[in-house]
Amino acid sequence: MHRLFLASIFLFIVNLTIAQQIKTSELYPFVQLQKGNYRAALDTLERLNHNRQNIDFYLAQIEATYQLQQYQKSLKTCHQIEKIKPNISATYQTKIYLKIDDYQSAKAALIRNLNSSSKLSLFELLTDKNYEKLVNTEFLDSILKSGIYISEEKQLYKVEQLIHHKKYTDALFLAQEVILRNSNYHKAYYLHSVISSEMNDLNKALDDINRALEITKVPAKYYFQRAQLLAKKNDYQNALADIKKVIRKEPYHTEYYLFKAELLFQLERYNEVVSIIDALL
Repeated sequence: MHRLFLASIFLFIVNLTIAQQIKTSELYPFVQLQKGNYRAALDTLERLNHNRQNIDFYLAQIEATYQLQQYQKSLKTCHQIEKIKPNISATYQTKIYLKIDDYQSAKAALIRNLNSSSKLSLFELLTDKNYEKLVNTEFLDSILKSGIYISEEKQLYKVEQLIHHKKYTDALFLAQEVILRNSNYHKAYYLHSVISSEMNDLNKALDDINRALEITKVPAKYYFQRAQLLAKKNDYQNALADIKKVIRKEPYHTEYYLFKAELLFQLERYNEVVSIIDALL
């Protein structure tokens, strides 16, 4: 879809000069991270962080140094941002300490995360290879038995596994069970929406994501899910409103800008399309 879209919009670029709406100097290191150019990303992020404190820049800098195996440098940045927002880097600290075989510090960092508002999902914890040194250990067994993860979270772990393996009918059944037990569990509605979308039931998918957003308006991915569904139903104006919310929440993902450009193209707002594509290119 993106390729056809890009080919079409270039027809409108000639002789149009529009002020860029995207701060390309800030977006650049995040693109480099996505491409695996960690050294280039780090050089830019260090300059950006020197000028102003930004949690997203610091987290990206931790990712770059982590990928470059500069673990002590990663930890130093973690300690810096913990002063700004406590526990924001706990997952990174867990991964870093596991890399350097400091298991006690890794366990302590993970516990801090699990007791925070940004708790790792059970699916992330059990499937991300960065945490594999903790899998099948007495420590992790004690966490699973402790009640830190409630029964709904454990069942949604199975739902996410089934989605990952594209077993949508089974996943749908389990997600429905969670909703029946807890009608205010927003993640169950989100996953139900994802499954319904994969099964081409767009109306049900839209109903589910609307319900999730009635319960909480925090996760950017919920708005992105709804924007994609609205676009599939040719409701480009409301999809655009949602993608703007996504970008405000997470301003450093190029896919969101490209999706916004696609929506603007459908709405025949070509000058704005050119501005976004020019900045991205």
